[in-house]
Amino acid sequence: MSLLNWLFAPPNIAKLEASGDVEGLAAALRHKDSAVRAEAATALGLVALEAQKKARSAHQALLMPLEALMDAPAQAETKRSHTGIVGTIAAALRTAVSDVDPAVRQATVEALAPLGVSNVLAHRDGLVDALRDEQAQVRRLAAEALVVWGSERQPAVDELLAKLQDPDADVRIAAQVTLETWYTPQSTGAPDYGRVQAALQAHPAWLPATVPGSYVRERGQGRGSVSDGEVRYFAARLLTFYRRNPDGFIGPTYLTREIQEIGHDLSRRGGAELMNQVHEHFRTRYPGGANNLAYIWKGVGGWEPG
Repeated sequence: MSLLNWLFAPPNIAKLEASGDVEGLAAALRHKDSAVRAEAATALGLVALEAQKKARSAHQALLMPLEALMDAPAQAETKRSHTGIVGTIAAALRTAVSDVDPAVRQATVEALAPLGVSNVLAHRDGLVDALRDEQAQVRRLAAEALVVWGSERQPAVDELLAKLQDPDADVRIAAQVTLETWYTPQSTGAPDYGRVQAALQAHPAWLPATVPGSYVRERGQGRGSVSDGEVRYFAARLLTFYRRNPDGFIGPTYLTREIQEIGHDLSRRGGAELMNQVHEHFRTRYPGGANNLAYIWKGVGGWEPG
């Protein structure tokens, strides 16, 4: 390769990702080639996920008495540094949410989606902006990602309520699922609870006869026919658990029981056929969690992974 070609060659994103070069990947978000920018956004998301894992491991180590006694300063520093990396990446990705290329915007929101509630305002504001994107796929991803928010959800409520009337069905379902997850029957005292419930009743993306766990509106009686809206709705509902656990694995916790309850609800409503269709749709949306979901569902309603 000539010196001129070397100087103007596109950055090696795979190499930058492998080395955890956040600065280099952030610079690649400004590259003239949109394919490079999209690849850089994806790589930044993967680096952030790895940093999150290391920060969580350090946090768990600090909870162990022996480790806390012997290695607390090092573990605390590890947690601090990797949490800082995630924040830096979220801030860098924030600038790419408004990229002129829809493929870059989609890759950016996909990268931001699993970063969780512990990040800087750049993460939050970027996803709210993405709810207004002209591309339906970007709007849907943003609505799904926002489900991880805790109490500081106010800036997104109005936008999500507007998405209940979005022209795209998947965007409407994602907005409905996120709002239902935030505003459960146990949160009647939360700000905007009445307004949100009224909007959900007036503009349901899909109103199931059976809704899982604590979100039950009306228990269905017997099995009904399997509809496309049913499949999409429950796949979106399952996705909320994995958005909050981006490693793609949910161990034996109360979340496992809630996921199993969804399986039982699906079995009662549509048997193995509905469970299979929901699992397959979930796989297309979140491949990394499909095997874990199959493990949790195994034996529920007599279901077996296909």
